[in-house]
Amino acid sequence: LTPFLLSILPKHSTYVEAFVGGGSLFFAKPLAERNVINDLDKDIISMYEDIRDISSIPFSFDETNMSKEIFNNLLLTTQFNSIEERLFRNLYLTKNSFSGSRKCYGENNRKEPLTYLKRNLPHFQHKLKHSNIHNADYQEIVKEYDSPNTLFYFDPPYSKNKKGWGYENEVSLESLKDTLSKIKGEFILSYDYSPEIVNEFKEYTII
Repeated sequence: LTPFLLSILPKHSTYVEAFVGGGSLFFAKPLAERNVINDLDKDIISMYEDIRDISSIPFSFDETNMSKEIFNNLLLTTQFNSIEERLFRNLYLTKNSFSGSRKCYGENNRKEPLTYLKRNLPHFQHKLKHSNIHNADYQEIVKEYDSPNTLFYFDPPYSKNKKGWGYENEVSLESLKDTLSKIKGEFILSYDYSPEIVNEFKEYTII
C-alpha cells in the first residue's frame, strides 16, 4: 500500500506514526519538519534506536547461526553488553520468525536477510536521527503531538486480529474512534474493511 499512501498524503509540518511496526511508509516518505514514530513493543523501538546509533551492521545471518535453538535462547535473553548484541537479538528474532512476529522460529530462506538493511543503512539512520522515537501508548502520543498541522498515520491491530499476527495488546474500536474524533490535525487509518467497519467510520472518507 505504500505507493498509494504516498500519493494521498496531505500537507503537514508534523508527521506521526503511532503504531510504526516495520515503518514502510515512514521510511518511504520525505521527512517533515517534525517526525515522530512510536510503538508499544519495546523490542521494535530498541531496534530503531540501535539502528540509529550503530556505526555498521557487523553480523550476518546464514547457515552458521540460523537454528531453532539459537532463536529460542535469544527469545529468553533480556540483558545485553552492547547495542550490537541487542540489535543482533532483535533483528534475528524478526528475520527468522513467522510473519516477523518474533514469537516462533521460521527459517528464513533468503541468502542474507540483512542485505537490504546494510545497503540502505545511511538512509535509515538519516530518517531515525531526525525523528523522535517513543515506546508509549498511542493515545499518549496523540495527546503530545496533535496540532492543526499534524498528520497521523495509524496502522493499529485490526478489529478482528488474525491468528499468527502476534498482537498482544488489543486496541479497542471504541477507544480508536474516540481518539480519532478529537484529533485537531488530519489522519489516515489503515483498517480492516467490512460492512460493520464502514458503518462505524461512515463520517470519514473511506477508500
